[in-house]
Amino acid sequence: MKHYLSIFLITLLFVSCGPPEFEKNTRILVKGSLVDGNSNSIPNVEISIYTRRPLGFIGRDGNAFLLGRNYSQQNGIFNVTSLFDRDDDFTIEIDGQDKFSNYVYSTNTTNYLPQNLIFELQTVTLKTLSDFNYKISRESPQGTQLRFFFKYKSESCYEFFDEGVLNPIKTNCFTEISTGRFLNDDNPDISNKFLTLLGSEIEFRYTINDEPEVIETFIIDKENYEFEFSY
Repeated sequence: MKHYLSIFLITLLFVSCGPPEFEKNTRILVKGSLVDGNSNSIPNVEISIYTRRPLGFIGRDGNAFLLGRNYSQQNGIFNVTSLFDRDDDFTIEIDGQDKFSNYVYSTNTTNYLPQNLIFELQTVTLKTLSDFNYKISRESPQGTQLRFFFKYKSESCYEFFDEGVLNPIKTNCFTEISTGRFLNDDNPDISNKFLTLLGSEIEFRYTINDEPEVIETFIIDKENYEFEFSY
């Protein structure tokens, strides 16, 4: 009995982890246009269509399947002809790289097929990014400790659609992110960077030794923003 059960489990594993079964003789069209915050067209941006979404824009999940890919034209218009797969994780990804924000259109196609086989994204606005570089150094005597945090906007917008209708509960756009460190005698200084939205506000919180917390805010007004702080 155990022998037959093992065969069954192995067979089930292969079936559940196999490649997607694409719709035969079915192609879908993804179309739209890209503009920046000033309504200027954005050319040469990569638009990719996946089933079983990759884990982020940097590391690709081995279970993700690329269905189609193209780039926006000089006038920002894009058209991507793609295979179609019925899956609960079907995404259209627009990768702004380090210049513009990323955008993800996500939906469940298990029981959904867009009208006329067209995903119409219309006009997608990608926000300009800023490379925020910070340098924190200690000028105080040994034993001085600093705990600090930056709160800033993420560079990605993820929207989930139920049969073509935006679901705000599952949508996650330009959320706030916090990053920070504790500096002491072993690590008194730090230099690092992150991406955030140009024109957005950053909150900087810090505490020196046991003193009350200080909160400062400032607007990111440059695409390469330099921030230096000493304690």
